[in-house]
Amino acid sequence: MQFHGVDFTSSPHASKSIVVASGEDHYCENITELLSFGDFERWLSEAEGIIGIDAPFGFPSLFCAKAYPGLSWSGIAASLGLASGFDDFRAKVTDFKTGRQPGSLEFPRITDREAGGVSSIHIGFPPVGLMAARLLPILNRAPHSILPVRPSLSSTKVVEVYPGKIAKSLIGPQSYKEKKGTPEVRRHLMDQLTIELSDPVRQAAERDALGDTIDAVLAFQQVRTWFEADMPIPSGPTFELEGWIV
Repeated sequence: MQFHGVDFTSSPHASKSIVVASGEDHYCENITELLSFGDFERWLSEAEGIIGIDAPFGFPSLFCAKAYPGLSWSGIAASLGLASGFDDFRAKVTDFKTGRQPGSLEFPRITDREAGGVSSIHIGFPPVGLMAARLLPILNRAPHSILPVRPSLSSTKVVEVYPGKIAKSLIGPQSYKEKKGTPEVRRHLMDQLTIELSDPVRQAAERDALGDTIDAVLAFQQVRTWFEADMPIPSGPTFELEGWIV
């Protein structure tokens, strides 16, 4: 079985690419850097196996009810894919937060609360809401089964992952990226994984101070663990709209 872990970004470019860690079974063999959404969409359309993407697959149901009343997940994704969709989303987030009480500005998804992640309508740093707004139209056009928001009979499954969830379970709150992270911390984190890494993958993850490469590696492990657990996924209208972190 092929596995792919994807570290997504809301604005890919030469110094901040979309990073994909790929391999067979327990062996993470190579890293691919994609410099545009077009490159990513082409890669995604041809990829096979189990794909885990570190970006939200949906928005809180309360936000959807106000911002996109009556629309299904596919309808919201199609709306975001329009020329004005991205800017319209940002305006809808601002409007949703206007007048809300402090502490309830960013109503989380069920899965955000479960995983300890940031709300998928957060558009500051990290800009997970912007990532979702860019990702959903691409997922909606993909030929694969997108779980749990748009399941199909396709043998290629695409799921949402959260690498920070694994990292916290292995090294606690210690940072492994950016200013506070070090190659030694990233090496220590990789040494605790249950997957095997090729030398090029390990070296790339150690060198990447932004942490994008190791996040892709962690995403690879997360989808492999999910696959080995018989791919559990919740069902029901809320999860079909909001998505779920495996």
